[in-house]
Amino acid sequence: MSWPKTGLLALSVLMQLGTYLYCFYRRMMQACKKWHRVGMQRLDRWKEIDECERETGNCRDAGTRIYSR
Repeated sequence: MSWPKTGLLALSVLMQLGTYLYCFYRRMMQACKKWHRVGMQRLDRWKEIDECERETGNCRDAGTRIYSR
């Protein structure tokens, strides 16, 4: 293998890798935003439950699970 060939091969591999990583990063960012939103909703829910627990001792969520300490 001559240097120019190796250089071009390495460059094309790097370009492909870069494109893949960029796409992966974009997808991860979208997923992170989604999970962040879901996480924030859960945190709000837990805060509500926590406040309710302090007042009543146990609290029923919107679902059927009872959260108690």
